[in-house]
Amino acid sequence: MAERWARETLLGLSESRDPQRREALARSAAAHDQASASLLAQADAAQRREAVARLRGFADDFRILASR
Repeated sequence: MAERWARETLLGLSESRDPQRREALARSAAAHDQASASLLAQADAAQRREAVARLRGFADDFRILASR
């Protein structure tokens, strides 16, 4: 029961059957993408390397969690 609740809650953060909610999620994602691109454009080479390393670490963590 708790696993189902957690899955539905987490999926609700990025997916919805409600058209208005889907539109709000799309706007939010676009705003986050724009902010990320702006931040990355302002970063120097060392900061970009650090960001890439962190993101790769997150991706590795998610792959490990997904395999369980």
